[in-house]
Amino acid sequence: MRKIGSILLFIFLTGLFTGLFFSTCLSTKNTEALSALLLTGITTSKTGFLQSFLTSLLTNFMLFFLMLPALLSRCLCPLPPLVLWYKSFAIGFCSGLVWMGARSHVLLFSLLHILPQNLFLIPGFFLCALAVLSSSLQNSHRRYAAGRPFAGNSVLPPHSGGRHSAPAGSSHAKSSLLTKDRLLPLLIISSLLLAAGSLTEAALRLAALSPS
Repeated sequence: MRKIGSILLFIFLTGLFTGLFFSTCLSTKNTEALSALLLTGITTSKTGFLQSFLTSLLTNFMLFFLMLPALLSRCLCPLPPLVLWYKSFAIGFCSGLVWMGARSHVLLFSLLHILPQNLFLIPGFFLCALAVLSSSLQNSHRRYAAGRPFAGNSVLPPHSGGRHSAPAGSSHAKSSLLTKDRLLPLLIISSLLLAAGSLTEAALRLAALSPS
């Protein structure tokens, strides 16, 4: 999982900096229009707390569920990295627009409206992508090993040290079982993080709209 985690971290950082770069490459007119739209939606939206929370929850969990089909087939393994890249690109792009549109108080605005919810959303998406991709690759590897000719019928004796004579209680089998057992708890933790991020985002929007 460490190798997969390193790859996903690279994908996340690539999407983040790509979003930042793309937001700075827009024309001045488009940048001003998108920045005004984003800032207006955050600070002057008329939606209530419940509607904001449900909208954010629906958006985040749509991306969450888009990763899950990778558990069914190795052909769908690119889904978790793609969803993670998309989410990091969106965070970078919105951060760039905030930087371009709120220059006078960009640090305060970022600390109050951009950073808090992403402290939950980023780990949630990263953990979900890591769990789903790791489990998908391990499941496909086990199916491939089980389907190989003579994989479970080696002519070597049990203690001859052959590659296919690994006992059922070997460290590899225990590692596979441990990862399989951890999949559901990891998905539950990631979903709770996404829900906490949505709740934080809605609460911050409500605080921004409340009279001072």
